[in-house]
Amino acid sequence: MNPATPPAPDAAPPAWRAPTPEALEAHLQRHAAIAPSPWARRAPLFVLGGVVLLAVVLQGPAAWLLPWLALVGILLFGRQKLLARRSFERRLSRAQELATLRHHRPALRSAWRLIPELVHLPAQQHRAVAVLAHALDNVGAYETAIVAYDRLLNDLPKDHPGAIHLKVQRAIASLFTHQLSDADDALRRLRGPVEPLAKTPIGASYRFALLFQSVQTAHYAEAIDESDGLVEALRPLGVEAGYGHALLAWCHAQRNDPERNDASLAQTWWQRATTLLPASALRARFPEIRDEIVGVPRD
Repeated sequence: MNPATPPAPDAAPPAWRAPTPEALEAHLQRHAAIAPSPWARRAPLFVLGGVVLLAVVLQGPAAWLLPWLALVGILLFGRQKLLARRSFERRLSRAQELATLRHHRPALRSAWRLIPELVHLPAQQHRAVAVLAHALDNVGAYETAIVAYDRLLNDLPKDHPGAIHLKVQRAIASLFTHQLSDADDALRRLRGPVEPLAKTPIGASYRFALLFQSVQTAHYAEAIDESDGLVEALRPLGVEAGYGHALLAWCHAQRNDPERNDASLAQTWWQRATTLLPASALRARFPEIRDEIVGVPRD
C-alpha cells in the first residue's frame, strides 16, 4: 500500500499507521451497532412452539419426534452462539491487555478488526471502540481519537461517570491538536462534575488536563504555582502520572529562573517522570521536550 493512500474503511490499518479521522468515521458508520430485537431472542421458543403444534396436528409416533429434533437444533444453535461470544470476549480481552501493556499499535489493529464482528453485540463493540480510542490517543493520532471519543459519548448518558472521563480525555486530545478554545470550554463545563471525583483516575486526568492546558498556552509560571500536591493528585493515573511530571519539568525548564532553582527542579521532576515511564515514551508523547533543556541523557 502506498503510504500516502488512506486505508479502505473495512481494511485494518497497518501496524505502523493509524487510520485517518475520515476512515474511522466511515468504519464506524458502516458497522454501527444493532441492538438485539426482543423478537429475535424469543425466536427459538416460537420455533419450538410451532413444531409442537405441527406435531399435534399431524399425530402419529413419527410426528412427535419433530419437537425433539427442533429442541436439539435450538440447543446446537445456542451453543454455537455461545462459543462465538466467548471467542469475541477472548479477543476483546486480549486487545484490552495489549493496550494496558502499552502495545498500542497491535491493540489498535485488533480493535479495528473486531468492530465489524461485534455489530450485534453493542456492549462489546463499545469496549472495542474504547480500546481503539485509547490506542489512537497513545500513538499520537489525536484527531482520529476525537472521532472515537465522540462515538463513545453518543452511547452513554451525559451524567454517566464514564462519559465524564471520556470528555476529559477528549479535551486532552483537543489540546494536543491545538483546539485550545474547544478544550477550554470543555474543561470549564467539567469542573463541577469532576470535583467529587478528585481522588479518582477521572479527577487525576482532569488535573493533568489543566496542567497540559497551561503548557499549551505557555503559562509555565502559572502551572508551577499551581503544582502543589501534584504528585498525590496524579497518583491515581499509575505510571501515566509520569506524563504530568514530565510536563512540570518542561515548565521549570521554560521558566529557567536561576533565582528559583528552575534548572535543578526541572531535573528533579524529569527523574520522577522517568521513574514511571521510559524517557523515549515521554519524548514520543511530548516532542517539544529536548535533552539540552532538561539536561538528562537519552535512554
